Amino acid sequence: MSLVPPVNSSATYILQQSKINPMHLDKSASPNDNILAVANGIDAREEARDVKTADDYWGVFQTDPTQMKAKLFMALGEAFGLDMKDFKSISSFGNAIRAKLEKMKTTPEGRQTLLNIEKKLGLAELGISLDTLIEAVINPEGAANDKLEAALEKQSTEEDELAEAVEILGSAKVDGNGLYSPTS
Repeated sequence: MSLVPPVNSSATYILQQSKINPMHLDKSASPNDNILAVANGIDAREEARDVKTADDYWGVFQTDPTQMKAKLFMALGEAFGLDMKDFKSISSFGNAIRAKLEKMKTTPEGRQTLLNIEKKLGLAELGISLDTLIEAVINPEGAANDKLEAALEKQSTEEDELAEAVEILGSAKVDGNGLYSPTS
């Protein structure tokens, strides 16, 4: 007759533990809130309001100044008929744009085209000039880049606030008298 030694494995110990208290999920909260609440080991009903949801980090309305800057640089290249991929460095890309800019400044048609490019890129709303943008491309460590990043950060904050207001208004309903009230 063979003897079976007692099993002292960690799996057996885990299975023998007393019943773990279940987490109560808030059915009115978004699924992201519940997932993060369980992952963080908190009660979703009480503390989920303090937990950042996945939408706060990766939401559709989330704007990132670095992404905005990259898109602005690509749009600048497209406006001048250049592609960043064709250059070995970002500064050589900026120098090629600067050369085209200087050539365009010499003709009235070129100056009008430059005004149209500034308008298309929305540089007036950012409060920077085309020269500042090009200088930021050429010298990412310089003052022009700092000015560009500050303008993009300000715009990013404004867009986030606008997206939040749109989200809040989207969750409201208008009654027959034109008054807003939250939807439930």
